[in-house]
Amino acid sequence: AMSDKVTGAERQEPSIEERLDPALRKVKEEWEKANDKAQQAAKPLMSAINKMRAEMCWQRPSLWDHEKCLKFLGVTCQSS
Repeated sequence: AMSDKVTGAERQEPSIEERLDPALRKVKEEWEKANDKAQQAAKPLMSAINKMRAEMCWQRPSLWDHEKCLKFLGVTCQSS
């Protein structure tokens, strides 16, 4: 009957996820878990205090004349 026929518009290609074989799917899942753990364990580039200090230095109207800010930004950027 007509309801048994599937038109091209109704038929959907399987997603990449559905086409992966089980071994690849497992490797992908393990990689995602390891990547999530690495992201959570990643050390921030700067502490909250240093972030605030850097923001305050950048907002100074005469940054080039403020030796402490220039040293702080230079050392912090170089070590990050």
